[in-house]
Amino acid sequence: MPGILAGLLRTQEKRPSLSRRVASCLAGTADPATAVFQAIVALQGALGVERAALFALEEAGRWAELLAEAHSGECTGEWAGRLNPGHLPALAEALRSGRPLLGNPTTLPLTPEDARLLAGGLPFLALCPLSAGDVPVGFLALASSHRRKLSRSLRRADLRESLSLLALFIHTSGLRPDVLRPQDQIELLYEVTTHLNTDLSLEKVLGNVLTQAIAKVGATRGSIFLLDEHNQVSHRILARENLSPEVSPLVIQEVMSHGLAAWVLEHKEGALIEDVLQDKRWVVLPDHAGQVRSAVAVPFLRLGRVEGMLFLTHPEVGRFRREHLQLLTSIANQAAIAIQNARLYERVENERRTLSAILDSSAEAVVVTDPAGRLLLANRAARQHLGIENRAAPLAEVVLHPGLLALLERASAEEGTVSEKVRLEDGRTFSVSVAPVRDREGRPIGRVAVMHDITHLVELDEMKNRFVSTVSHDLKSPLTAIRGYTELLRTVGPLNEEQAHFSERILEVTREMAHLISNLLDLGKIEAGLGCEFQAVDLGEILIGAKYHLALPAQQKGLLIEVEVPAGLPQVRGDSYRLQQVMANLVGNAIKYTPAGGHIWIRAEERPEEVWVSVSDTGIGISPADLPHIFEKFFRVRDSRVEDEEGSGLGLAIVKSIVTEHGGRVWVESTLGKGSTFYFTLPKWAG
Repeated sequence: MPGILAGLLRTQEKRPSLSRRVASCLAGTADPATAVFQAIVALQGALGVERAALFALEEAGRWAELLAEAHSGECTGEWAGRLNPGHLPALAEALRSGRPLLGNPTTLPLTPEDARLLAGGLPFLALCPLSAGDVPVGFLALASSHRRKLSRSLRRADLRESLSLLALFIHTSGLRPDVLRPQDQIELLYEVTTHLNTDLSLEKVLGNVLTQAIAKVGATRGSIFLLDEHNQVSHRILARENLSPEVSPLVIQEVMSHGLAAWVLEHKEGALIEDVLQDKRWVVLPDHAGQVRSAVAVPFLRLGRVEGMLFLTHPEVGRFRREHLQLLTSIANQAAIAIQNARLYERVENERRTLSAILDSSAEAVVVTDPAGRLLLANRAARQHLGIENRAAPLAEVVLHPGLLALLERASAEEGTVSEKVRLEDGRTFSVSVAPVRDREGRPIGRVAVMHDITHLVELDEMKNRFVSTVSHDLKSPLTAIRGYTELLRTVGPLNEEQAHFSERILEVTREMAHLISNLLDLGKIEAGLGCEFQAVDLGEILIGAKYHLALPAQQKGLLIEVEVPAGLPQVRGDSYRLQQVMANLVGNAIKYTPAGGHIWIRAEERPEEVWVSVSDTGIGISPADLPHIFEKFFRVRDSRVEDEEGSGLGLAIVKSIVTEHGGRVWVESTLGKGSTFYFTLPKWAG
């Protein structure tokens, strides 16, 4: 194109100045619309008329569109508009003959709308046809308040040369209103793609596709159907919004079964219909009269499957051409990707909303974090009871309670589940369990913390402990008196055999009760943090001592006790007396619940920051139902084989309290019928 214009410009060097100026404007810029506008401005100024307007014809000559206009003085400007030359006999004849037309809007005659578009409110009008060879491509409308000025302009040879240049430029640059040049198609496709990628909402994506498609090909109506895996319509956007809810499904079913949609679905390609009244593929509906005469349809293809379809219609016959179909096919290909992304996003959003609704209905506070420790979700209970904001941010920004924040941050560095009680500054206590969340490949993708308010349970437990402690203390004195008076019976006179048996039985019961009371008071002191004096402790001596202190009951049952303490085992931070209690209770339990001839192992193992101790046996084991309660106060294993074994159910509760007070952890692993292993950890001595 620049080469053609340059050649024309060279041929105009010895010709009248007006055509040279027009050629210079048309060759002076790469943008055709800008070039035409500059040329019309030059023409209007050189001719001295109040208004000049350039119109381009669509290929079939059925309508003309205003491309550019320039005006001055009192003239009214019209920056856009269309008219039908077929409704203006004088203009149609001028286009056929190629001869200019001079007159006024009333004698031509023109409708008020066409007069305003062509003459801009001026009394005299000249229409100059533009032809590239024998093909009409448009016309130039000149308007003025002086008929003589228009008459002189039409006689100028340089105007005729300028009209030839404009006609050639319109024809070769693709400025005709219904022509889509390759460059325009690329720009339009880029614009559509940009719009499609601005949102992941399926409804908005479909709306963008339909709006852009209607605008780019000049359609008046449009529809989009999306199909599910059974080729049933799952989503639809209909430009024909006047359909009632009762009729709409019937129309869709009809076009999907027998109409153009069925043809596109079967052939997996787009289709053009010149006249819907002459094409059997189109289902003619009663309200189509005067509104639909031509149609175009393209499928949304993804991996060889029709995901949906786009339909556009126009009231004129033959409105759509092959280049429109090509552009819409390109748009549909891009839209198919955007629709798939939107569907995936919609599916994820639905799952997220469902999960959020489930979590919000939970009475427990739930917090979910990503691998970096940033908050992903906080349910309603977490927001209401703990004041945690539900926004993506580091935990330090949204968790207001220091104790809870410290636990969540520490748990994020652990591989397994962390469960602890956290007491908040306002006195509430929460049971917090933080567990890793993993994907299908087992990779960590975050953590979930479930927090249950156990303040009332803690308060009840504290009340019970105070009550038990008070009652135990109050029982100690009368129990001592009972035992003392029972022992004095022997000193005041001889007892017969039955009396001696009864008094001995009283002494046994009082000793058992005294032991129980002593354990209860001891447990109360441990839980209150009293009676522990921490120092460096040689744990190996305590483990070996436990074996010899309990050697007699072990020998009586024929049990073998082995101690495995590695050389160089580091000292731990602890209270020697309390740790002896721990070992006495664990080894005593192993002896009690291991059948005769069994085996017991006491082992120690050094870890990076702590020492692990385990006590294993070949005993009866613990049932899965009992395992969660094994360290609770007064809990005893429900097994007929050990119903006669004495015990208060406080031994393991004391073990847990002592180990917890030492900053360690305690747990058990057991297989019913094969034995159990109790573990506890103690921090190394750092002094």
